[in-house]
Amino acid sequence: MDLKEALLQTVSCMLSQDYEIRRLAEERQKALEVTDDYSLHLVEILLTTDEALDERQMASILLNKYIKAHWHESNEGFIEPEVTETTKRKLRNVLPRGLGDDVAKIQKAVATTLAMIAINDYPQDWESFQFMLLSKLYSQNRNEIIGGLIFTNELTKRFCKEQLSLLTPVIYEPLYQICRNDGFLSEHRTLVINMAFIFFAADYYINGTPNDRLESAIEKFCELFIEILSQPYSLKSTFAVKSEIFQFLSNANILFPNLLKKTLEKSISVSWSILGTCAVEYVKFIMDQQTCIMDFHEKDANVHYLSLIRNIFCVLGSAFLDVDIGQKFAYENLHDILSIFVTFMTITSDIQESWYSDEELFYSDESGDTVETNLRTYLKHLLQTLIHSVSYERFDEIFRQFFIKKVEETNTRIENITYWWRTHESLMYMLQLAFDVFRKDNRHMNVSLPQVAMWTSYLTANLTKNFYLLHMRVLLLGGTLSKYLGRDELIVHINTILDSLMFSNILVRLSAIMALEKHCEQINNEHQYAHEFARNIKNITERLISIRDLTPRLCYIVLKCLQSLIMVNRLEVPDLLEKLVPYLRTLFWKNMSIPGFMEVYNSLIGELSKNNYCMGYIHNMLLPEIIKDISTTTDKIDDVADVQCVGINVLQTIIENIPVSINHQLIEESLTSLYKVIMTADDTSVIWHAVSCICYFLYKAADKIFAIRDSNGQSGLDFIMNVIKHILEPQMGDAICKVAGRLCITTLKYLSNVLTAQHIDCIIKSTLTRMNFFNNPSCNEGLLIIFVYLCHTHTEILMNTLSVIPGPNGGSALSFIFTRWVLCYRIFPEDHEYYLSLIALANILHFAMLKSDEQFLNTKILIPRKSTYLHEVEMPLSARILEILIESFDILSSNSNQNDSYIDEGYEFQLDYQIFEGYFCKETTQKYLKDFLRTFSQSRSFYTALNYLSDNNKLLLHQLDINVTQ
Repeated sequence: MDLKEALLQTVSCMLSQDYEIRRLAEERQKALEVTDDYSLHLVEILLTTDEALDERQMASILLNKYIKAHWHESNEGFIEPEVTETTKRKLRNVLPRGLGDDVAKIQKAVATTLAMIAINDYPQDWESFQFMLLSKLYSQNRNEIIGGLIFTNELTKRFCKEQLSLLTPVIYEPLYQICRNDGFLSEHRTLVINMAFIFFAADYYINGTPNDRLESAIEKFCELFIEILSQPYSLKSTFAVKSEIFQFLSNANILFPNLLKKTLEKSISVSWSILGTCAVEYVKFIMDQQTCIMDFHEKDANVHYLSLIRNIFCVLGSAFLDVDIGQKFAYENLHDILSIFVTFMTITSDIQESWYSDEELFYSDESGDTVETNLRTYLKHLLQTLIHSVSYERFDEIFRQFFIKKVEETNTRIENITYWWRTHESLMYMLQLAFDVFRKDNRHMNVSLPQVAMWTSYLTANLTKNFYLLHMRVLLLGGTLSKYLGRDELIVHINTILDSLMFSNILVRLSAIMALEKHCEQINNEHQYAHEFARNIKNITERLISIRDLTPRLCYIVLKCLQSLIMVNRLEVPDLLEKLVPYLRTLFWKNMSIPGFMEVYNSLIGELSKNNYCMGYIHNMLLPEIIKDISTTTDKIDDVADVQCVGINVLQTIIENIPVSINHQLIEESLTSLYKVIMTADDTSVIWHAVSCICYFLYKAADKIFAIRDSNGQSGLDFIMNVIKHILEPQMGDAICKVAGRLCITTLKYLSNVLTAQHIDCIIKSTLTRMNFFNNPSCNEGLLIIFVYLCHTHTEILMNTLSVIPGPNGGSALSFIFTRWVLCYRIFPEDHEYYLSLIALANILHFAMLKSDEQFLNTKILIPRKSTYLHEVEMPLSARILEILIESFDILSSNSNQNDSYIDEGYEFQLDYQIFEGYFCKETTQKYLKDFLRTFSQSRSFYTALNYLSDNNKLLLHQLDINVTQ
């Protein structure tokens, strides 16, 4: 038996259903793989038409595997031996014959294999590549042309832009000829259209600008595309072909807007004509959703049809914005365009079923928190483009006329109940969208109130209860237009919302809650009917709380709604607390993983905490449960760390917002639980949150913390100092450094009257030790701020301590700290920290001058200097500090128009407002530095430092009327 026969037999056995036969065949295949002509015999089996298709396909699979492993040593996963050049040349010569095979699967297999080879060999090792490719695309044999197209398509997927650009001088013409030949199937023509854009893009990216060849090719193809679009629907001009053309025009307009301008102009009329035809069929489809769109036999016709509509609108949207003729067309035909929009915004049964199976899809579509998922959501985004294109005034005028007329026309077709309710729903949806666009742009839109009243009447007449989506839309529209509703209409909406909250259908409940939220957002105390809504808040809240079986999304919306209700009428809050607080406790752990949940939850807790009437319930019902959960969550949930972080976060929110004195027992229990978490947790995030929470306790109740005494006689201050020492231990993660710095500063500020020199000495030494164990600049900033603060508040204690203890690197601690400080004094990310740092440096110089601190004044450090040969220069520490103060004063003066420092809502330490009080004003810092420089210039130390200042720094001092001559 020769090698080929053995290989063929092996291939056949590999297809056997018997496991043992397959196993033995695979072993033989591995042995045959190392023979010289293995790949050539596989190709022979692959290209032999007399062989069975299964054997040919298996040969293709083995060949691809062989090429991946052995073709070139630079390939990932390469295995010795590499294919010989002789074999490579034979394969490149023989394989292309398979592109003309009668079997499409073999054509695809050969194309894939050839593309794998071409990636490695073209252009350097395959000189005849272009000739081979063009011979297929220009062939008189139809199969070879199709095979050539399939191969070219594989190249567009695998080639880099440089390889593709090498083909652009010769590829455009054969692709054009194939595309204009309606003898080819639509699937082949769509392939050409898609590939044409890929080659155009590669040509453009490589050259950086459209060249003459590219411009000519684009113009030629676009003329052909307009011609094809103008043809009536047929199996030679299908939805798929036309959809691909519009996709091409849309993409090309993004890449070559100037080249596509004329084509966009020509496309408007033909696009509109196609849309009109599609709209007629779409209405039929809406009226009887069991029918197919158009009676043609195109494969996946509905899919291509919807894709066609979407792509047409995409091109028209570009024309409305970018082309004068398009803007004129939109202006003159706005009424008809709106009619088309309503038609294609109508809910199909597919969308309806997707919402019923997943309420998240409905919420995402409704809230706008999603990318385009269907034709409706795309048109929602396009509507804004349309409004801006025709102007607000024109849109408002025509929309009102259209709206009234369309409602009347729809009501005349009520005999088809499906069409009737779906069209009404679409009209309300469009009104809601348009109103939101006007509102976001601070524009007034004239709302057709009789039609809104008519839809509200459907609720009382129970016309919507059999059509859930219509019912939902009336509720959502009522929420959007809340302030336009009459008193009776508002009452109808509120009562219907309350009833809808009890529906078994999740979507109805979700839309009722969303509508309720919209009412709360829209109605304010200036609204004439606000009291009608506000007086029902207790009833509404109780109904919300009573909802059972909440999905995560419903839970999130209910929480947002409760927040809005409390904002509408704070006077009702105390009457709700008995039910509301336990409800919030129930929601606490269950839904904390929902995106955005904790943000809303904390906001609501914060709002309740600010209300004096709420504090009894917060103290007695919520806080004890949270404290208990922080300490004992191991049996409740797998991810203990997440649970603890959330609990601590809520606890901090309460403490941060509480306006009254905190119960002493709760403070002791809170501090004890936080202390236990910090000392035992191994999760950095948990420790971070717990330490941050303690900072807020110190801010709110430092005296009560100090008064704490445990059974061993330890005070609250002892607890705080133990925490400081623990989180400053070297094994703690670098991420803790920032919050460690804040705890030290908060302790120094709010327990200053009870801190002893030993306490401060402990903070200094613990921080100093920790600073020796990291190189991360952000960590350096987190701990360095402790010394900055001490320089300002406890200058003498700090200087005395640093002068007598050694630094981590063997030198003095004073030199260690100040060297780090002055080398990275701009490291502080917040302005108030930077301002405090400058003032603290000035304080140090002033202190050294008054005390004649020779150790400090004689300390020298190495400063990087790009201008020096050695890149470092030695200078006195005092001179470097003076240099920093001068340069910083100049920077502050140069940025005199810049606003003062502030803390945005996303900043992690809102407490900094209190801690760094007095250091947020740039002008104050600037004045302080100016006065200090003038005072310091009178000292002997100033003239010593003067020798190290640059001419530019001396000039700046001179401008302050400071004498710089010795």
